[in-house]
Order: sequence, then C-alpha cells, then structure tokens
Amino acid sequence: MRATARVYWRLLAAGFRRQSAYRLAALGGLVANLTFGLLKVAVLFATVRAAGGHLRGYDTASMSTYVWLSQGLLGSVNLSGRTDLALRVKDGQVAVDFLRPVDLQAATIATEAGASLFALIPRGLPSVLVGAATVGLQLPTSPVFYLLGAVSLLLGIVISAATVYLIAVAGFWLLETRGLQILYISWC
Repeated sequence: MRATARVYWRLLAAGFRRQSAYRLAALGGLVANLTFGLLKVAVLFATVRAAGGHLRGYDTASMSTYVWLSQGLLGSVNLSGRTDLALRVKDGQVAVDFLRPVDLQAATIATEAGASLFALIPRGLPSVLVGAATVGLQLPTSPVFYLLGAVSLLLGIVISAATVYLIAVAGFWLLETRGLQILYISWC
C-alpha cells in the first residue's frame, strides 16, 4: 500500500506541531541567535571597516545581510546531523517504522522539514527582522530574488533533512553514527 501526498503533508504538519511544543526552547534559540548575531555583526563590521570599507566584495550592508540571514537559518537547517531516526536505528525500534505503510525516507524528511519550517517562525524571521531594524539589510532589487530565496530556503531545508537521514541510516552498517555527525558538522 502506497501512501499518498496527503499522508506526507500530515507528517510535515506533525513535525511542525511537535516542534511547536517547545516554545521556551524556541525563545532561548532566538535569544542565542540575536546575541551571536550582534557579536558577529560587530566583529565583521570592524573587519570590513579596517579593510577600507570593502572586503572581498562585501561592504557593511551586504555583510549585515549575510550575518542575519545565516543567523535566521540556524534553527531551520539541520547543521548538527542529529535526528531521532539514528537512535531508532541504534536500538532497533526502526523495525516498527518499516512496518508502516509509508516510505521511511519520505516520512522522515517530511517530519524533519515540518520541524525546520516551524523554527523559521520563532527564530528565523524575528532574527532577520531585528537585524534589519538594528543595523539594516541590503534588500534585493527585483521581486524575482525573493522567489528564488524562498525556493532556495525550501531546498536547503529538504537537502539538510535528506543528508541527516543518510547519516542516520548509516547506523545500519555502523555501530555508532556520532563520528559521521561530527564530520557533517565540520563540513557545514
């Protein structure tokens, strides 16, 4: 029996709801994003100014945009390589997942993408808005770039979820996947 797109849409919504249960953690993530964003801006602005106003094609406006967009994406793009699937593979509970009438890969990616999309609301968007209000951003000149940015964001979330899935299922052949997770962190 094959699952329909509606099933995966519900799994995406379930991942969104699961992540929304941790509101204080999201607030803590926002505070961390803002704190480190302001520190990065201060250091990188000083670097750009020390270089004469331009550093490898970046001025202060484009550097600010880089910092705040990257801070906004920290909660949404899985850079840690950790997922619940790795633990289920390790202790054998993944056998139950194989009995379900859904594709394990698609279900895992949909659930992870839902959690990542939730992180945009309390962490990503406020980080970018605070960055825009405090130090400003260099905004695109054409509406096409906003569309391309949204597509890139969705692709980044899905690709990071798929990569983390691959790390988790490597646990079928390895005793421990933490080493792969550390390699993933170092390559990101």
